[in-house]
Amino acid sequence: MSLNVIKRVLPFTLTLIIGAALGNFAGVISSFVSSLPSVSPAPAAPYKSRRGCRSAGRFRSEAPSDDLNRVFNESELKQRAVLLSRPSPGFSEEARLNNVSGTVKLNLVLGADGEVSNITVINGLPNGLTERAIEVARQIRFTPAQKDGRPVSQYATVEYLFNVYQTSKVY
Repeated sequence: MSLNVIKRVLPFTLTLIIGAALGNFAGVISSFVSSLPSVSPAPAAPYKSRRGCRSAGRFRSEAPSDDLNRVFNESELKQRAVLLSRPSPGFSEEARLNNVSGTVKLNLVLGADGEVSNITVINGLPNGLTERAIEVARQIRFTPAQKDGRPVSQYATVEYLFNVYQTSKVY
């Protein structure tokens, strides 16, 4: 009979002990949370009236002013910049003597004003070839990208291939 009593009383006793421990733990957590400084919610945004709208019942969609000063990626534009001319850099005499070959890769910005700026070298070559690529990259002529009918600046990547052993192909 004592085994039956233990089987019935032991789970009940363990449940009481665990419940008391959890209740004590919850009390500690609640006192910790109440000791934290209170944070008030942010004020609501002011109501914007529709008065003065030119279109019937709709807000005018205007591009933010900083949107025109921003530089866009090609994927963000419907009309990308169009290259009109891209001069060839040619070899430096030092590179020709040292048989240097390879590719110079440049990141640059095709500005809304029609000028190339912010040229950074991704891959360069020795013996003045990188410098020649940068010089001719500044001479690139293009029609600026368009966003909402206005010219905007765009990021671009340009590669110049330098190959000493390049032969002309005849078709």
